[in-house]
Amino acid sequence: MFKVKEIFYSLQGEGHYAGTPCVFCRFTGCNLWSGREEDKDRSVCWFCDTDFVGGSKYSEDSLVDAIFDTWPGGGRPRVVFTGGEPSLQITSTLIEKLRKRHFNIAVETNGDKDLPNNSPYWVTVSPKKDDFKVRRGQEAKVLWPEFKHLTDACENADFDYLFIQPLDDKHYEENLRGATEFVLGNPRWRLSLQTHKILGIR
Repeated sequence: MFKVKEIFYSLQGEGHYAGTPCVFCRFTGCNLWSGREEDKDRSVCWFCDTDFVGGSKYSEDSLVDAIFDTWPGGGRPRVVFTGGEPSLQITSTLIEKLRKRHFNIAVETNGDKDLPNNSPYWVTVSPKKDDFKVRRGQEAKVLWPEFKHLTDACENADFDYLFIQPLDDKHYEENLRGATEFVLGNPRWRLSLQTHKILGIR
């Protein structure tokens, strides 16, 4: 059974596919934070603003059906597996069943756990630890300035696109300026903004 916090339809807010309609499947659970507020200050992800606790249980087929039914029709359907941390639950058979429904598939991960080895699907790694495992994918997204020390590791890994994203905390304006200056000085990188927050959508 899969534990899923929510399934919803919205626009991708970040990275290469920003502005693209997607079904989001948010798994419960994460290997870097329990999701409980009392543990947050001791977590590497002290800034996390996502609720991934609770939710519902799905069989593999019922999850595929729920994702399929959330897509409004038309265009090329796309699903983004996020969390929490999707690598704790996602399976190769889930990916294959969605591919047979003609879905483009994307996974957003912290890169700390291996992913199913059946490509092609879009992998976004936003590393939080120096020894992150997933060093091959379509895009790396580094949060600025909290994890700016990981930019070299991402440059030396196998990613098609490199993104810097300013951390959305009380120092956001300063973070945005720093991220912008970094990108201007390092043109292999691109600036990622959380456009869903700017638009006031999920």
